[in-house]
Amino acid sequence: MDTDYKIKGLFHQHPKIHWGVIMDIAVNDLVVKYGDFTAVNRISFGVEKGQILAVIGPNGSGKTSTIECIEGLRKIDPPADYRLLLNQFHLEGKKRKYVSSLSGGERQKLSIILALIPNSAILFLDELTTGLDPETRHNLWSYIKDINSQGITIFMISHFMDEVEYLADKVILLKNGGILETGTVDELKQKSGVSQKSHSMLLEATRQCLTI
Repeated sequence: MDTDYKIKGLFHQHPKIHWGVIMDIAVNDLVVKYGDFTAVNRISFGVEKGQILAVIGPNGSGKTSTIECIEGLRKIDPPADYRLLLNQFHLEGKKRKYVSSLSGGERQKLSIILALIPNSAILFLDELTTGLDPETRHNLWSYIKDINSQGITIFMISHFMDEVEYLADKVILLKNGGILETGTVDELKQKSGVSQKSHSMLLEATRQCLTI
């Protein structure tokens, strides 16, 4: 990709009170351009403290450009004890092993541990469970829920709608670099008119929104 990129907008990653709500992330009019291509076009949103936000959308919709901009603002705090994290994720017996010897699920656990070591109040997850078997994916969901229960705000990107339905408090649907829809999972279903009895309801709701 062209390395001539430009970023505009106001965004931060520190707790801020907005309309009486504590926000861990606030983004206002974010624009990301790579040469003449606009990857993200004037999007604005907030993530409440302790919330799990899922950003979804087709390839090229601006998801990765958005998360990379916000990740670049991370505040470095005194590091967490990696030994406690290894114990929490049941990897204490693997600490002297090469990464190449770990299973796919163990590597994903390790990626979460590495993200938690800076002891940030926000955890960024980009396609965390891609390529994993269903059992391992579901186990990782439990770890993510447990981390969130400790007050950690989570900003995640996922193509798996069942994952988004299970984890996310709020969803942002991107299309062509802009926000097409935002709300809770149930709100997105209602906006699309998808029946609550439909199979894979969020997936169908997303498909209907993208055809607008």
